[in-house]
Amino acid sequence: MSDDTDSALMRDITDACHRRGLQISNVERQGAVVVLHPKADAELPDAAVLRELAGDIDDSRVRYVTLGIDGFQQFDDSKD
Repeated sequence: MSDDTDSALMRDITDACHRRGLQISNVERQGAVVVLHPKADAELPDAAVLRELAGDIDDSRVRYVTLGIDGFQQFDDSKD
């Protein structure tokens, strides 16, 4: 995939995320997988939204959409 084609795909994915109300800081493609990196203070989308996004992407080389959550902290709400 050329850099121009890849850039256009990333813009299309970013636009699709914004249309669905997702706040993302970065999008990357790893083979057939698109990884969405939500903004640190954003609400995480559920699996149905990710499936819908995967269906919105008009590129035969992309099969899956997933989240990159490496910037999120785990909170233990069991201790009140």
